[in-house]
Amino acid sequence: MSTSADGLHVVSLQGDASPMTMGIRSFSAWLEDVDGFLAEASPADALDLAIGRLAGVLGFDSAWYGFSAWDGGRVEIAASRTFNITGPFFDDWRAMRHDDLMLGQIRRAPDRVATYRRRQLEQTPGLIRMSGRYDLDAAAGAMSFRPGQPASLFLACYRGGGDGRSWHEDEQDFLYGAVTTLDRMVRGRAEAPNDADSVHLHVTPAGLCIFGWRHLARLGLAAVPWLPTPLREILGHPGRQEVPALGLMAEVDGAGAGLVRLVLRRVAPVDRLSPREAEIAALLARGQGHKEVARQLGLSPVTIRNQTRRIYDKLGINSRAALVTVLGSM
Repeated sequence: MSTSADGLHVVSLQGDASPMTMGIRSFSAWLEDVDGFLAEASPADALDLAIGRLAGVLGFDSAWYGFSAWDGGRVEIAASRTFNITGPFFDDWRAMRHDDLMLGQIRRAPDRVATYRRRQLEQTPGLIRMSGRYDLDAAAGAMSFRPGQPASLFLACYRGGGDGRSWHEDEQDFLYGAVTTLDRMVRGRAEAPNDADSVHLHVTPAGLCIFGWRHLARLGLAAVPWLPTPLREILGHPGRQEVPALGLMAEVDGAGAGLVRLVLRRVAPVDRLSPREAEIAALLARGQGHKEVARQLGLSPVTIRNQTRRIYDKLGINSRAALVTVLGSM
């Protein structure tokens, strides 16, 4: 290792024809990219983008990442996703987890990067099968442990295609710094209050809330990581739906890193309206008359008047002014 004129460490990697630079400048450039991802995408989607960008910086071919938690010394994977890996990777790993030498390294030294090479002397049957099936020549993995959090970020990076070069110490430092910093950045963005009326969560398909669970108290729910049963039951059904048992409206859709995005708010008067009624109510609240609304929607004025009466009945009002008050700026 040598030091260049700009103070960066220049590391010549075994088996690589050109030197690779690992230092503050390259780390800062990657962080700038992550900032951009977080500004333009949801936290979990930004995490996916950040891992893809990191592959180009550190030079790995594939990766496995997500959120894990300790349970009495046992590592539980709460949610995960792969990068450039095809096949049932997680299921295969779960079947051989007791043979995972990298997991053993992390248990012994959680603040260090774990490594594995296909040609190393110490092997296990499970790792031999995994490395052969998924072409894993050299691996490096790190976890970011956050006390008080239900689960923290982990990332395992793999080099394949016959690339047997090991992970240099500076690359390992870069990887560990990237994982711990990325965990903090994504969590900070995901757990920032969104607005006064709704709560935005990122949860596992089983209902463990990774980001945002402390905000549940704003809706009168217990501020604990595991969602109540009525919310767990809707996670497999994307779209907008009411949760009558809790008096909430929910929006469910997919997110990055194997998570589900869940937006919750209290049931509002407008939720009592059908989609067509809500459309008519919005036009009326903007000052349009029955004939204008009818012409815009291709309906008759009589139909609009009848719909207006139903809207007023559902909302418990009797005037256009009251409708404006109920709908606000809708």
